[in-house]
Amino acid sequence: MRIFKFLLLLGVVVILAGVVKANVVEVSQPGYATTNSAYDRNPSIMYDGGDYWLFYTKGDDVSTGGVRGTGYDPDGDDYVVYYKKAATIEGLSAAGEIKLVLSETARPTGFDQRVVSAVKFGENIYAFVSSGFSASATDKSLYYYVYNGSSWSGPTELIGSSISQGGHVNVATDGSRIYIVWECTDGSSDCYTWDSATLSSKIDISSGNMPKITVMPDKIGALFVVNIEDGTGDIEVFSAFSGPSPTFSAHSTAIPGGGFYDPCIFNDGTNLYVVSAPWVAADRQYLVQTKSEYATANWS
Repeated sequence: MRIFKFLLLLGVVVILAGVVKANVVEVSQPGYATTNSAYDRNPSIMYDGGDYWLFYTKGDDVSTGGVRGTGYDPDGDDYVVYYKKAATIEGLSAAGEIKLVLSETARPTGFDQRVVSAVKFGENIYAFVSSGFSASATDKSLYYYVYNGSSWSGPTELIGSSISQGGHVNVATDGSRIYIVWECTDGSSDCYTWDSATLSSKIDISSGNMPKITVMPDKIGALFVVNIEDGTGDIEVFSAFSGPSPTFSAHSTAIPGGGFYDPCIFNDGTNLYVVSAPWVAADRQYLVQTKSEYATANWS
């Protein structure tokens, strides 16, 4: 999987009379950050103040000894977490691949953990894992591994079946707490906050699905979440004040119209960016990007 496309593509989406037209910007060829491009999935990049970390999951497919071919269903596999670390993003490509061993040896039964999202909080690194909505997973809780600078521990269940179940976890932090968004089993987008000791109650964001979050502390609405609206397929953005129990409200529609999937959102401290992949009748999808200057409700 070409996991750095979203860092390389500067396509701008122009909305005219309800028709999506892509202004294509020629950029360099994508650089592979992992060697197993066909089966590494769900990347998560974080910066610890000195190094970049790339987390991702790799299917183990014990039934075939890791040999995959025609008919292989990645959503029916179990996954192990791997990571790389380098001083620069470009350096991740040559960095050695490290297996988070506990994600293989201590993986809960029925938990395929094909989604990972990591963040540094305090002095520790937390790698949150969820099963997504693969058919093989019977355990759809949320777990995390923690790295204290010398060793990993976990997995520890953070959200269990008595509270909520779901998938597609994504996390961000403002330094005071970790904001966790994920898609619950009813298909809605929810949020939790966690300070490594206390977990908030479930916070509803919207009925949309596949949420991602970014934190922009210098803006009035410091939290921005993107997801897919169930009815129209619009890529929508929601915002909230940061805090232990944020209240989300509609912010804007970043990309109108159906057929867009896997949205993500990030910021450069001033502007918001949303990237999404349109559905195409082929194995590979392209990416589109739209920008909101000063995090307003206006999108390019």
